[in-house]
Amino acid sequence: MPCILLASQSRARRRILDQAGIHYKVCSPSFDEEAAKIDLVTSQASLIKSASTLALGKAKRGSLDFPNGICVGSDQLCSLEGKWLNKPKDGGEVSSQLDDVSGKTVTYTTAISLCENGQEVWQHVEEIRVQYRNLSFAQKEWYIKQRSEESFQKEGLLLIEGVGIQLIESIEGSNSGLLGLPVIPLIGELQRRGLLEV
Repeated sequence: MPCILLASQSRARRRILDQAGIHYKVCSPSFDEEAAKIDLVTSQASLIKSASTLALGKAKRGSLDFPNGICVGSDQLCSLEGKWLNKPKDGGEVSSQLDDVSGKTVTYTTAISLCENGQEVWQHVEEIRVQYRNLSFAQKEWYIKQRSEESFQKEGLLLIEGVGIQLIESIEGSNSGLLGLPVIPLIGELQRRGLLEV
């Protein structure tokens, strides 16, 4: 039975697999994500195409770097009114993004790719829509103080499994999809392939 590999260092994605009882190993594929993003922006690729391409790039490279397993690659892009919301680089960008999303719906596009020996064998994409509350100045200042600049750079604007939940009015879609790894469809495919114990 091939080993399940996760091409991600994300704590949230690891926690999702751990809680689901899936045995896996973490790998760090030699995939240049930033260069791929620049190409996608330059070509004006759609959000679905972009997330799918990035997930595939990670999974494909991971399955080539570690050929004895089936590799799970995942990527998530965040958009407001059709425009990408990148992870904020500093406090100024955090404040600006909170102003932008206040009272609005933000779409999180999450893609998963499964690759084996450099070939994609399955892919899934879903969109999660998050309605943000109308945020007061005090709420925004409080939220910024709860998190470090490094946290925003690594995890993006919304920390749903923490204090970020206070910013949200409603969520349309799966919680695991919002966290970056839609686990229910993934489990279904892994079961279909006989890669889980049950």
